[in-house]
Order: sequence, then structure tokens, then C-alpha cells
Amino acid sequence: MADAPYGFVNITAKFIGADGSMGFKNGQIYDLWMMKKPKVIYISRQDMNATAIPYESMKAVRKNWEMLNTDTRWKVYELQEQEKKRIELVQPLLQLSDEELAVAVMYATYYLKYGEDVTKKLETATQNARMICEAEKRGYAQCMDDMREKDGERK
Repeated sequence: MADAPYGFVNITAKFIGADGSMGFKNGQIYDLWMMKKPKVIYISRQDMNATAIPYESMKAVRKNWEMLNTDTRWKVYELQEQEKKRIELVQPLLQLSDEELAVAVMYATYYLKYGEDVTKKLETATQNARMICEAEKRGYAQCMDDMREKDGERK
């Protein structure tokens, strides 16, 4: 593979998109240059001076390309981007008081484990209380099932 121009990364990938897109054939393997800019990723063939194809994200790239190998610099860059996103997600939580954070964790747990969004606005407080009680009952039942399962393993 040729050295990529400054700011680009060398990629070998199999095209899994529809035939004809910028001359690519489904199932063929290509040596590519990939460059990340703010809010866009460009992909271009190394063997010709083709127009670069813009993608909005790595998820969009992976819809058309199966990565076979990548320059390690790109992997480091992806990890750095993931870390930035995690920090952006956590930053607002750092502003919460301990009590607010505990409530947020409880709401998230109810939703993820028991399928109830206890934060959505309901018409009456009774509906909201019923939803929370049902989520707690399912959580209690799950806990009891887990304990029975552990007791069975001990015997």
C-alpha cells in the first residue's frame, strides 16, 4: 500500500454496498485513503484520483465497507473520539447533587431492567405511583428469582 497523504489513513476494506456506487463492486477489496474532518469522513481509492466519498459517521462507513485492516493511528483516533463523547455525556451528571444523581440512576435502572419509563409525565399522580409500584414489584420478583437461583447452585 502506498503511503497516504498527510492527514489520511491507509485502509484495506471490502465493499459491501450496492454495485455502481462511485464505480465500486460489491465483494471487491480495495486499498483506500480515509480522512476524518469535523462531522464528516472522506474515503477515496488509492489507485486512482477519484473524488472522495463523504460519510457522516463511522457507522455510515460500515454500512458500505467491511474493514479488513486499518492503520493503528485511526484506531487511536476512534478511541480518543469515544472518550470525548463519554466525557460530554458525563459532564452534566457532575453538576447534579448526590440526591439528584441517585434519582437519575434509579430512573435509568427502572427503564433498562424493567421497561418502565417512570419519568414520563402521566395525567395523574395515581398512574405514576402505580407505574413505580409495578416496576418495584418486577424488580423485587427478579431479585427473589436470582436469590432462588443462587440457593439452587449452592445445594
